[in-house]
Amino acid sequence: MLRHAFLICAVSTGLYAEDLVNAVGPADKAPVDVEADGPWSFDATLGAFFRNVATKNADTSRDSPINGSAETISYLVKFDGKLTWASDPHSVEQTLIARFGREKPEDGPWVENTDEIDYEGAYKYHFTPPHFTYGAWGLETVFTGVEPDREPFDPATAKLSAGYGQKHIWEDEAKRSWEWRIGARAQRTWGRRQGDENRDIETGAEFWTRYEAEPMEKVRWWVQYEAFSEFEDLGHISNLLTGAFTYQLMEYLSLQLTVRGYYESAPDEASSDAIGYDELSLRQESLIGLTYQF
Repeated sequence: MLRHAFLICAVSTGLYAEDLVNAVGPADKAPVDVEADGPWSFDATLGAFFRNVATKNADTSRDSPINGSAETISYLVKFDGKLTWASDPHSVEQTLIARFGREKPEDGPWVENTDEIDYEGAYKYHFTPPHFTYGAWGLETVFTGVEPDREPFDPATAKLSAGYGQKHIWEDEAKRSWEWRIGARAQRTWGRRQGDENRDIETGAEFWTRYEAEPMEKVRWWVQYEAFSEFEDLGHISNLLTGAFTYQLMEYLSLQLTVRGYYESAPDEASSDAIGYDELSLRQESLIGLTYQF
């Protein structure tokens, strides 16, 4: 029931968007040709924050970033970057999110409480506005793995997908945009502590959507939802919901609220004692700190 609630929530609220370079106009406008200003665009933010974290079922979550989180007051270093190439009707977008945080107990050494690397890329062919076909790729991993080995980039999940989507951009003061995709995906997870059910290549259907807006000066928010279900086991569905609200207090000082929720139903081959399935895991963060945009 809960995984269906995630999907209904995502579809009903319209949760996916990405900015195309210099693309403005009504919701049915196609991306414009940006050759005059150059086809490349780069946008990135580097930040260092003090933060408070609240979690639910983090110790049993099957989502690595949530599983590596702990309730604490600590610090976080964060990088968000986006590189775009666009020449109507083609575009290639790449994003990288890297987050690393640590805490120091009163009578103990520094320990990690956040560890996340998320890279995504997509090629799109915009044949008739607002329609496009796409091919996408991605990698999710961590800087260091779980105790006691602490192996770098363990676990890691790579994925490839292709399908159809729509991109809507509204020319208004709120700078609203919404995008959704549906297609087929192949993915595989590597890691010493992964069960046998996670070592094989998985193929299935994906749905991915994002909505974002800037309703007023210095305020920006977005929410994104992603679902994946195997063709051989359609009852095995992973749901990932993420979102963020940012308020730029001063030129280099910002307040951020973020949320990451994950729910995965048990696959047919899962053992009876497998943990982390059929339960919602959450990570909510409140961050205040210095940011630099370039």
